[in-house]
Amino acid sequence: MYSALGRPEAALHHAQRALELVREGGEGFEDWDLATALEVVARAHLAAGNRSEADHYVALAQSELDKVADPEDREIIGSQLAELNL
Repeated sequence: MYSALGRPEAALHHAQRALELVREGGEGFEDWDLATALEVVARAHLAAGNRSEADHYVALAQSELDKVADPEDREIIGSQLAELNL
């Protein structure tokens, strides 16, 4: 959301926090949450002009896609990654 609003600092802050929460794990997380959190961090870095960091997080997100069981979930996340044009 903050990326779309042109607020990259806030986008990075909230994206990193979301990634931390997903990595901590716990009850209620799905197999697609990590790939999605990584995509959001990539998007925030792209909004901030950090192309190399965005590339890094896109690669991480793509590697997590193989762990997502539902093909529809994989397709949704894959299309979100493709929107980044990296």
